[in-house]
Amino acid sequence: VLVAYVKLHGPALLAAGSAQQACATLLVDSVLRVEPWMKAAYALLDATPDDLLPRWAPFSPLPQGHSYPRHMVPQATSVVLDGRAEVERIKAEEAEILQRRYLAARAAEAGDEAVRSAAAAEARRLEREEEEERACEALEVARWRLRRPDGS
Repeated sequence: VLVAYVKLHGPALLAAGSAQQACATLLVDSVLRVEPWMKAAYALLDATPDDLLPRWAPFSPLPQGHSYPRHMVPQATSVVLDGRAEVERIKAEEAEILQRRYLAARAAEAGDEAVRSAAAAEARRLEREEEEERACEALEVARWRLRRPDGS
C-alpha cells in the first residue's frame, strides 16, 4: 500500500526541495482518495511473483479464556535488563561530564579550594545515586523472583 501511495504521489514528492516541503506534501489536510492507490497496491500485489511474497502464518486470535505464549508479550526481565544497560550508559556519561568539569575547573583555577570541594561533592552525589540504583536493581530482581512460579 505504501509503495502504491508513493508511486501516485511521487511527482509531488520529487518536486520537494527539502524535507520540510516533502513533509508538507505528505501531511497536507485534504480529502484522501483511497481508491486509486488501493488499485495500484493490488496491481503491484498481482504483479509480484508468489515466491517473493512473505509467507506469514494466518492471524487468528486465541479463543476466550486462553492466554498468549510468554514469548509474545514483553517480559519484566527484558525491561529490567534494558533499564540496567541504560543506567550504565547514563552513569558513564555522567562520569565523563564530571571529569571534564573537574579538569576545566582545575585548569582555570588550580588553587581554588571551592572548586575542589564542589567536585568532591558532585562525586559524592554520583556515588549516592549509584548506591540507590544498585538497591533499586536488587529490589527489582527480588520482586521478579517472587513472581516466578517455580520460586527460583
